[in-house]
Amino acid sequence: MTPSSSSSPSATPKQRPEELSFRTMVDADFKQVSSLFVNVFHREPLGFHMGVRDDEGDEIATSSLKDPVSIVVTDSRRPEGREIVAFQGNKIIDRHYMEKLTRKPPSTCPVDAILDHMVVAWNAQTSIFKNNPNAKVMYYLAVAVEEEYEGMGLAKELLDRSMTIAKEQGCDAIVVLATAFATQHLFANRLGFDRIVQLRYEDFEMWTDSIEGERKFPFLGLAQPEFIEAYETMVKV
Repeated sequence: MTPSSSSSPSATPKQRPEELSFRTMVDADFKQVSSLFVNVFHREPLGFHMGVRDDEGDEIATSSLKDPVSIVVTDSRRPEGREIVAFQGNKIIDRHYMEKLTRKPPSTCPVDAILDHMVVAWNAQTSIFKNNPNAKVMYYLAVAVEEEYEGMGLAKELLDRSMTIAKEQGCDAIVVLATAFATQHLFANRLGFDRIVQLRYEDFEMWTDSIEGERKFPFLGLAQPEFIEAYETMVKV
């Protein structure tokens, strides 16, 4: 899930303050990362359509801190506890992770359910683990930029830095789920990722927990963007 700047891809870049710096995400960043994700995702089509729970931010922060491969951007002019203005959340996955996810019962949360579905669908289509059962893959969880810092190229630089980290960590590939136009454009057109899976939001169906087991389509009415997409790229040695 990759919320990011809502600015137009062709917008003129804004001046980046010298006080901004990049560093590895640490446990002490949990609260700020969680809050920033919730605030940014509210502005994205999926978050706007479905709403965003605070615990979704906690889940992203927890997953991003699982491996020391996530990045934050801080502004030294801001007070302590509010200095993080952007982040890139990542984790490393392997075939064991995918085997567990494939066996996992479907989530009752529509957003979690469609994200899990897309990762499983990507795993079914990709050749990464087929070619190398011991492959490591960097999974891009989220990139988020505070609204007043949009247009400074922070999302692009966070992603570039994450690609470098993936190489340093010995990852064989990178996978990402792009939920919004901005990130779909970024991965397809600017970063050259390959689109592996595409699913129309309105076509995604879930089953209720009732005895009748009725189908429901939780994303009806979400037509912009029309699709959620999974992208991958190989890490160049």
